[in-house]
Amino acid sequence: MLGSGSAGNSALVATEHCKILVDGGLSARQVVLRLEQCGVTPEQLDGVVLTHEHADHICGLEVLCHKFDLPIYCNRLTAEALRSSDLSERCRNWRLFATGAEFSICDITVQTFPCRTTRWIRSGSCFTPAQAASGLSPTSVT
Repeated sequence: MLGSGSAGNSALVATEHCKILVDGGLSARQVVLRLEQCGVTPEQLDGVVLTHEHADHICGLEVLCHKFDLPIYCNRLTAEALRSSDLSERCRNWRLFATGAEFSICDITVQTFPCRTTRWIRSGSCFTPAQAASGLSPTSVT
């Protein structure tokens, strides 16, 4: 977990061959610093999976995605909510998924599922490495 709370939410899910940022709610500078503490550079990231569009989950993404050309994975509702923001203009590498769908990023399978917080429906994800020997057990992020 890189950060969790109202000041920003972001996590790193990684195997030897894949590095995924889950949400980018910290400033880009903080994301980079905290990734470095994990031994990861932003250039090593294979993508960003967004759970939803709230500021505490996306505030650092505009700079990160523009500077490092990271693909952003999110559901249609999140993409639509972000369409009017600078993020959708500056980040051009969008990968949409249907909530409930399964997809892969490198050697990590991402199983998405709907979850509701107050009136907002967002996408939770369970991340599973291709090989159990990788040392990463299935991890859920909501």
